[in-house]
Amino acid sequence: LVLNPEQMVIKETMRAYTYLSLYNRNVEMLVVNKLYPEEVLNTDLFKLKKEEQKERLEEIHRAFDPMEIKYCHMRNVELRGLEMLDAMAEEIYGDEDPTKVYSSQSPMTFRNENGEDHLVMKMPFVEAADVELFRVDSTSLMVHVGSQKRNIHLPDSLISAEILGADFIDDELIIKFKRV
Repeated sequence: LVLNPEQMVIKETMRAYTYLSLYNRNVEMLVVNKLYPEEVLNTDLFKLKKEEQKERLEEIHRAFDPMEIKYCHMRNVELRGLEMLDAMAEEIYGDEDPTKVYSSQSPMTFRNENGEDHLVMKMPFVEAADVELFRVDSTSLMVHVGSQKRNIHLPDSLISAEILGADFIDDELIIKFKRV
């Protein structure tokens, strides 16, 4: 995900991350774009912006830790052409391989713990009260978060299984099943 260090954009990125997780899409890293360079922030004109940018970067780190975060500074001209894209890639990745996988963890997994089947869904930035969960039919489950809903087709082993309940633990929705 790419974001600017602005409060509204951070909130929108948090929402996007939640919805991508709901749809089982892994987010490997963030790129914080349009950072003001230090030499600009150290001028009288940008004293307030310097503190604001520092606060927003701290907010991003608190919200998205431990996700990989890369940075890219604002340019004085519009980014156009391969040469400028190469310069931007160099700033973001340096000597690192840009195809490197930072996280391959699936946001949705099925597992068995103590004889119970669990569907574990990563749900960052979500409160339990924001989630609605119900059985559509014997083969699927509906998870509703904010303005988004996801119909999840259950594996054959959980078709007709009873839902025992759901818990929120460390940004994860854990739905518990009992096979009948």
